[in-house]
Amino acid sequence: SEPSTIEGQTKAKMAAEYGQWRDGICDCFGPTGCSSFCLACWYPCCTPCIFAKIASRLDWQVNALRSFGQTTFKQWLRALSALAIVYMIAYYSYEQLSAMATAQFHKDISYYGNYYSYQASEYTSRLLTYTEIFDIITFVCSAVFVILALVLRKMVRRRYLIPTTCDDGTYGENSFCGAVEDIAVSFFCWTCSLAQMARHTDAVGTDCDPMSDPGPIDTTHIPTGIPGVQPMSTQPVFVNGMYNPSTGHYQLHDEVCAVGGLATRVTLPRTSADRSC
Repeated sequence: SEPSTIEGQTKAKMAAEYGQWRDGICDCFGPTGCSSFCLACWYPCCTPCIFAKIASRLDWQVNALRSFGQTTFKQWLRALSALAIVYMIAYYSYEQLSAMATAQFHKDISYYGNYYSYQASEYTSRLLTYTEIFDIITFVCSAVFVILALVLRKMVRRRYLIPTTCDDGTYGENSFCGAVEDIAVSFFCWTCSLAQMARHTDAVGTDCDPMSDPGPIDTTHIPTGIPGVQPMSTQPVFVNGMYNPSTGHYQLHDEVCAVGGLATRVTLPRTSADRSC
């Protein structure tokens, strides 16, 4: 039945977010599926937008990107937009130089009746060299996008305690097999993986607005008894951080922790480790 109270709506939403994916990786045409799928498909033009939206929802901050803007969304959007521009320039240059090299190749062929000989000119050699350089640049840019998507997927699963098919229903049971699955999904189903993460974190919504900042998810108050969240140890442990059993304190700030099956978010000052879940 549909929840009739605010608390019931919150529980229903959290039940879909913690312990399982909100939907399947190929469920790209639901209420919010089309908009996220469209942004994920337009590589590399819209890739920085959807990636920055998901990173903003997770509040994934990187010190090296702070100069790109004040918010997480702006930092990732501008950094990845620069990478996308480099990719597009390199890809266009590769296509043009490849066509020029092919045309010059035919000019270097000398025909002698039914026979011919080929001697590459210095100009052709330079064209081929530049073509290979720009081809390598496009490959490196694409590899960076795929690696970042892989890291982002691992962060989403860790944040929401989502098990892989290798974990037998419990997050983190088989870390090696889970890593292999994440790599395979990010490499072979890169577009669908981005779209699934966007739907799960509600990063895009129903409006296909690539430049809006969805902001971080407020997970300060998460209800208990959520179906799909596997019971964990009664000892508080960090899902994404480090717990010091000797002091009983957490060493990192603004991370997700779990206590007795309750996934919650705490904010700890950088200069102090005197607070816990």
